[in-house]
Amino acid sequence: MEVYRRLGFSEDEISSIIRKYPGCMAFSEKKVIGTINFLVCKMGWQRAAVTEFPLVLGLNLERRIMPRCSVLRVLLLKGLIKADTHLSSVLIPSEKLFLEKFVIKYQEHVPELLDIFQKKVGLTELGFSLDDKSRISGLKNV
Repeated sequence: MEVYRRLGFSEDEISSIIRKYPGCMAFSEKKVIGTINFLVCKMGWQRAAVTEFPLVLGLNLERRIMPRCSVLRVLLLKGLIKADTHLSSVLIPSEKLFLEKFVIKYQEHVPELLDIFQKKVGLTELGFSLDDKSRISGLKNV
């Protein structure tokens, strides 16, 4: 619980996270901090998004969260989707559904999306950065 406190979660938020996803208490400090820092600091979501869907804490940062967020980042920066995209609509769906909704649908506009998702091409190689939140600050929390 101390890790969540240090990350700025209130007692009510911590209780909500634990109630919704008790397994989150078994994660290492490194995993919790890494996931929350990525979602909040790099992607611009609010901590409330994690409180609403704590299941995201159990997802693999390297294999699931980062590839999906990279695709989302490109689509947002190119103006192909709105900044009100919900955290749950990006990270919770199956891989098949995610690919249909965010990769295949926009591949005509951004042919590199599948390569970005499969980590064959990095964002910096395409002129994008995970640190540029200027056009994605409106991401929805839920």
